[in-house]
Amino acid sequence: MFIRTTSVKIEPSQIQAFRAESEAVRKKLKEVPGISHVFSAITDEGDVLAIGIWESEEAVKAANEKIQAVWGSLSSYLRTAPTVTAYPHVEQLAGPAHEM
Repeated sequence: MFIRTTSVKIEPSQIQAFRAESEAVRKKLKEVPGISHVFSAITDEGDVLAIGIWESEEAVKAANEKIQAVWGSLSSYLRTAPTVTAYPHVEQLAGPAHEM
């Protein structure tokens, strides 16, 4: 298991429009091999955090172009460039079991 987070800022006035894109993003992400789960969280101030749970670091690397294309499709909303953080050491502490 491998986790990658991406954080960006959007205008608070654009939160609802940004969220309205979620179904299109969901469809695009379903086509990306190696993704187990993706969560998106947004504060009222427009701070966005996307958390991707991947099968492996290799899967992330193989999907990099597709993931960049997804963020590119949202670029009109972004006030900052995406900041990506990789987490190769993952421990599941709660919730349904995932193979690691």
